[in-house]
Amino acid sequence: MGMTLGIRVFIIALTISLSSSAWARPNPIAWSNFDWDDNLFYMPTKTVLFEKGTGIERHISTGEYAKIREQIGVSGEWEKYEIRKYGKDGSFRFVTESPSRNYFLEDIRKALRSDKDAWQGPNWKAFVQALQKESSARTVSIITARGHSPNEVYEGLQYLQKKGHIKHLPLKENLFPVGETANPTQSKIIVMRKILENLQNTPIPHDIPESLDGTKVPRKIHLWSFSDDDWKTFKIAVDELSKDVKEGKYPNVKISLFYTGSTPHPEFPPALVLTPEGGVRPFTKAETLETLPAILRMRFLANKRSKRPCPEMYHFFFRMFQD
Repeated sequence: MGMTLGIRVFIIALTISLSSSAWARPNPIAWSNFDWDDNLFYMPTKTVLFEKGTGIERHISTGEYAKIREQIGVSGEWEKYEIRKYGKDGSFRFVTESPSRNYFLEDIRKALRSDKDAWQGPNWKAFVQALQKESSARTVSIITARGHSPNEVYEGLQYLQKKGHIKHLPLKENLFPVGETANPTQSKIIVMRKILENLQNTPIPHDIPESLDGTKVPRKIHLWSFSDDDWKTFKIAVDELSKDVKEGKYPNVKISLFYTGSTPHPEFPPALVLTPEGGVRPFTKAETLETLPAILRMRFLANKRSKRPCPEMYHFFFRMFQD
C-alpha cells in the first residue's frame, strides 16, 4: 500500500529539517509532535464496547475505534453500543496505567513478534529520523490519547531502543499521555499550545536558513509540526491553532499539521501550513525543497569521498510526489 500525500510530505519535510542540523551553523528549532496509535505504531491494543442493556463486550482495534467513535451509540451497527470510560473493567482498560503491569510495553513486545514491519505506522520512519541525533530527539514529543503514565511509555521506548529500532529517546518530560483527562482531544490541544508558547519564547539565531511561511518574503522562523491519524483530532487542532494564529500568537513559529489517516477528507489538505493570517494552505513542493540543494551538496561530498551512492534523499523526494 502506497503512502498518502500527507505522510510523504511529512517524512520528506522532517528529513530535510533534521538533516540541515548537520551543517556547522545555528538552526531554528524543529519541534516534532507525534500521535502514537496508528500514526507511529500499530498496537494490538483493544478498545472495549459494551452492548446497551446486556453489557456484552465487543473488542475493536484502536484504528477501528478512531474511524467509528462518532457513530457509537448513534447510528448503524454501532448504535446499540456504548463507551464506559472509567474503572478497571471499562472501555479503555488496556490503555491506562496499571499498578501491576505495563500494558504499553506488553503490546509493543507483542507487536514486534508479528510479521516484519507490520507494526510500523505511516509516520514511523519520520519518528526514527527524528531520533537519529540526540539533539533532535530533545525536540520530539509524543501526544497520545492513551492513559498510561509517562514512565510506562518511556519503558516501551527503551525496549524499542534496546531492540535497535530507534537510536535515541525523547525526553521523558516530552511524553504526554492525556487519556485520563475528561477530554483527551482538548487536552492534546492544551499540550500543543504549551509547547508552541515555549517555542515562541525561544530566541531565533540570526545565522539560520530562511523558511517559507506564507508571506511573500522567506524569513527566519522556528518549525513546529504535529501528525495524527485521527481526523477529529486533526481538524480540531487546525481549527484551534488557526484561531490562535489569527489572534497574533506564535508569530515566530511556522506551524505544519499532517493527517495520516487512511480515510480521505476533502475539507483540508492532508499536509498543511497555518498562514500568518490564521488561514490554511497546502504544504508546498517549494517548502520541501527550500533547503534541499544544500543538503544534497553535503551528502554528495560525503559520499564522493566514500565512493558510495546516496539514494535516501532522492527516495524520499520521488516517493513524496509520485502519483
